[in-house]
Amino acid sequence: YSSDSTINNNQSDDNQTHGISLSYATNNSVTGNSCSDNNRGIELSRSTNNLLKNNNVFLSVGEGIYLANTSDNNILEENTVGFCDSGIEIYGSGTNQVFGNVSNLNGNGLYIWSGAAGNLVWDNEFNGNGDYGIYLYNADDNTFYLNDLELNTGGNVYSTGSTNTWNT
Repeated sequence: YSSDSTINNNQSDDNQTHGISLSYATNNSVTGNSCSDNNRGIELSRSTNNLLKNNNVFLSVGEGIYLANTSDNNILEENTVGFCDSGIEIYGSGTNQVFGNVSNLNGNGLYIWSGAAGNLVWDNEFNGNGDYGIYLYNADDNTFYLNDLELNTGGNVYSTGSTNTWNT
């Protein structure tokens, strides 16, 4: 539990669980951190109105940046994520803004699923990922525009059970 805190310029490496994890957290700023060789790089669970900006996350066994379990109204801005199972993953969370991020050379660049809705995703790079640039599973009413999607092995976008808005 945390509110109105700043987590800034930390190095968090080689953890069995998370580099940085916030649960039931509101109005926090997580900026300029570096996380590598963790199970998950940065996780928000049941957390709202947080800013994740200018973080570098590499070599996570699971997700680089993970928003889960009604982590709503968060901003993910100008983060760099690489060599993770999923670069950025949003599970069951909505109305988040995801922009200016680079999520390259992961399994999936962005994975949104299980009821995640109302997220706004723009001006990101999802390139050179081993599976898909963007993978959507049972995720509706998300909006995507001006994202750079190139050279993703499985394809640039995979969508099943999902209705979303593209390039508006």
